[in-house]
Amino acid sequence: MRLKVGTRGSELALAQTNIVCDLLRKKNPEIEFDIVIIKTKGDKILDKSLDKIGDKGLFVKEIEQQLINKKIDFAVHSLKDMPSEIDDRLILGKCPPRASEKDVLIINPKHKIELSDILTWFKNTKNIKVGTGSKRRFYQLKCINDSIIQCSIRGNIKTRIDKLVSEDLDVIVLAKAGIERLDLKGLTYIELEKDIMIPAVGQGALAVELRCDDNKIKKLIDEICDDYTTFQVSGERSFLKHIGAGCHSPVGAYAYQLNDKMYITAIYGEDYDNLDVETEYIEIKSRDYRDESLIEEIKKLGENLAKKMLNKEIR
Repeated sequence: MRLKVGTRGSELALAQTNIVCDLLRKKNPEIEFDIVIIKTKGDKILDKSLDKIGDKGLFVKEIEQQLINKKIDFAVHSLKDMPSEIDDRLILGKCPPRASEKDVLIINPKHKIELSDILTWFKNTKNIKVGTGSKRRFYQLKCINDSIIQCSIRGNIKTRIDKLVSEDLDVIVLAKAGIERLDLKGLTYIELEKDIMIPAVGQGALAVELRCDDNKIKKLIDEICDDYTTFQVSGERSFLKHIGAGCHSPVGAYAYQLNDKMYITAIYGEDYDNLDVETEYIEIKSRDYRDESLIEEIKKLGENLAKKMLNKEIR
């Protein structure tokens, strides 16, 4: 059996696609994969910030069209790139195991700072230049140092890391999952815990997209899924759907379990002056993360949290 897999052409996108293909090979060694690189609108326009060239689906629409046209059998995306709602001819399969959901703060090597001192330095230093195009990331960092200066940067991970020095930035913010998947060495960074930086919805998770009627592919993807990851992101994406924000709004959410409670912590706001952070939870009696009733509960938790935050904004 040969399957065609659609993906973007960045080094990270290819690494993530190979992760999925390797998982599938272990279960089905007879399958061979042809990786089809597809350029998206977000890949083609590099001289403008993302909020100037469109909104939802900038990095997936062209890939989805190839899937609909049956030019590819399935596609691999970063889940955080996926709009909250997709074409009704397509579905997202269950998720493979999630990598770290955290963001990291990477320091320009010109700053000779001990790791243990980086956060104190960041909080107390005026006019730090922060390389990021994300309002979610920038606004949350601005909450701990309101003098920081945003320097919007685009490009793949290595391009952005190069700009740390070439554009004389003090720090950049990236997803830890990308650094780990590319096995990048020699960087000085700290992880940002969720009391400082709530991650993007689905950050660290992979999305495998397929046609609704393709039961053969669906069965293959089910075999490599991680039940807890799929459960987590069901709640996070439910929040994203009901908050109704575009991908350039400062919005993020992370679902996590502590003892017998499942929490979602979220951030949302139209701008820096009205950012809101809320946490809600449900008690869970079962650890069967495939239980449909449990999945519906966490989806409802995400929906209720979104409605609560929207109602506060209206008031």
